[in-house]
Amino acid sequence: MELAGFSAVLAFMTSALLCHNPQAGNEANDRDSIEAALKLAGYDVDYADVKGEGFTDALQKAVDLVVVAGGDGTVARVLTQLRERSVPIAILPLGTANNFARSLGIAGTPQELVETWDTDHTSPVSIANATGHWGTSLFVEAYGIGVFPQFLLDGKKMGKKGKKPEGAKSLQQGRKLLRKALKRADPIEIVLTMGKQSKELCVLGIEVCNIAFTGPGLPIATAADVTDKKLDVVIIDSDSREAVMDWLESPMDGTPPFLTRKSAQVELTFHNAPTRLDDEAFTASAGKFSVDLACEETSVRIVVPVKHPSQKALEKKAGAA
Repeated sequence: MELAGFSAVLAFMTSALLCHNPQAGNEANDRDSIEAALKLAGYDVDYADVKGEGFTDALQKAVDLVVVAGGDGTVARVLTQLRERSVPIAILPLGTANNFARSLGIAGTPQELVETWDTDHTSPVSIANATGHWGTSLFVEAYGIGVFPQFLLDGKKMGKKGKKPEGAKSLQQGRKLLRKALKRADPIEIVLTMGKQSKELCVLGIEVCNIAFTGPGLPIATAADVTDKKLDVVIIDSDSREAVMDWLESPMDGTPPFLTRKSAQVELTFHNAPTRLDDEAFTASAGKFSVDLACEETSVRIVVPVKHPSQKALEKKAGAA
């Protein structure tokens, strides 16, 4: 009877695939501690190292919940490779910028977040695609040309020279590095097409954003709506160079000094400029290039925050008083 009862309990447990970057976070958020938190909350856990050989195969398993534990690179890797987009996805932000989690209001330790999950409380989130001479690639955060890609390239060079700072120091250094890239950036000629309207621009860069936050934790696309199937085009105008550099000193306190537009279809035509797809940057290449950008028809389902049980209990107690 006891064995039969135990088997019945297992049958009703929620199966979860933990997609984890073991290099993200700290000892308090390592594999063992995250798995322990999930099991304590009643999940039957399978583990996949996002940088391991079996990761792609692990994503094909049928589970009730996919848990992504890592930074923005880990989130992008899972969301763009996951074929079954109907399964709910929960995010445990363990990176530095955590732009995806910030954009959806997800914050807290794994132990705190696990207790608040409700797989019926999800939001559809668009996945975007970029089509160019190389084929088609999916992205979660942004496709960019100009100063933001150059900032990523500069950061990669710095990372090779010494140890990368962590946490807030890393964000501060990132914003400082972006200011340097802005200071020396040359204007780029880009033809921007949205729908049937085209315009020739001479700008420091363009970011086509799928979510509000990008780069070193910057809310550049404040009007971004992850459910509207539209991309937010953020234009970094040459005339706003100084204003942007000032804003980077305290980006959470002021309105971002960018021109922004929304469109379901975006085409960018340019030459000799660095580009980026999420956090992967590419150096400038000679020749003329065109890139088409849009949202995928099918969205992913992200578990969004509900109140922590302790907060609900306090509110109930206060209401009864």
